Order: sequence, then C-alpha cells, then structure tokens
Amino acid sequence: MSRRHVDVAGHGLSPEGLAARQRIARQLGARFASSSFVTGGLDPYDAPQGWLEAAQDLKSPLTVAIADQAPPKSLAAMQALAAVADHTLHLPGRLGAHEECGRELAALLRRC
Repeated sequence: MSRRHVDVAGHGLSPEGLAARQRIARQLGARFASSSFVTGGLDPYDAPQGWLEAAQDLKSPLTVAIADQAPPKSLAAMQALAAVADHTLHLPGRLGAHEECGRELAALLRRC
C-alpha cells in the first residue's frame, strides 16, 4: 500500500523509514491511527459534502496542498477542497508527499 498510494521514493520505503512509521503507530495510546486513516475511521463526516461545507464556512484563509500523483479518489477529494481554498499548492508525490517533499512544502507555505 505504501508503494502504491503513499510514497514515490525516499525514506518512507526504506527499512529504516518503515520501522520509524511502525514505531509511531505502536506508541502507547496511538489507537491504530494508520488503520483508522485507511478505513476512513478518522473522518468526522459521513460524506465528503460535510468537510467541503465546513471548509466553505471557515473564517480564516485555507491553503490546500495537492499531491499530484495521489490515487484518483484522493486526488479528486484534494481538488474539490482546493476549489474552495484561498491558496492551492502542488507537490510531486502521493499521499506521503508531506514527508517526501517536506522542504518543498515548507517553502510553498512560506510564500502564502
């Protein structure tokens, strides 16, 4: 799953990167966050329209980072959110783009 949906290359796919992720997920109280994310268990809304409406109601600026190689369903959700955002940033990569492209993301955010 990591190779198909999360990482393009880099530390996340190395034995050390995978071990680091496992250490985070296995922390006391982590409550299976990775599984909850993958199954949608962390989403407070039953349908995508809920978070889109919440984004539209924000009183502060919204910046959305789009991972240009994200899986189609995730990319469509990012693009829908970007449609109501004040700023949109594009990163190479998949769902782990914030990890693989952290420096690039920070530089883009500084410009907003």
